[in-house]
Amino acid sequence: VGSPSTSGDTLAPVPPTGRPTGRPTRIKESLKTSAYENPEDNGYFCGDTYSQVISQCLASKPCAGGVSFGVCGENQGCFYAPVCAQEYELASTQPVTQSMEPLHEIGTK
Repeated sequence: VGSPSTSGDTLAPVPPTGRPTGRPTRIKESLKTSAYENPEDNGYFCGDTYSQVISQCLASKPCAGGVSFGVCGENQGCFYAPVCAQEYELASTQPVTQSMEPLHEIGTK
């Protein structure tokens, strides 16, 4: 079964049955909100690279019309990323909620 952790945390061993144990599970909270407001029908966003923009849509600043000058940070471009426009739209139409995702169990093999 295993022994409790010795790093200061004392956790009861969890049997590897695959069935619920009846014990509370640890959860993490995440909020899906954007740092900026995206103008209607805009699909352009600031970033260092296209990959960075699409991996962090809600943290990417909109640059309407595809122009980065005066809008984006120094050495940033303005990238067309319709997937980010969709994320902004989704974030603006849904109320802010907390998603509850179980964390991996510690001490099991």
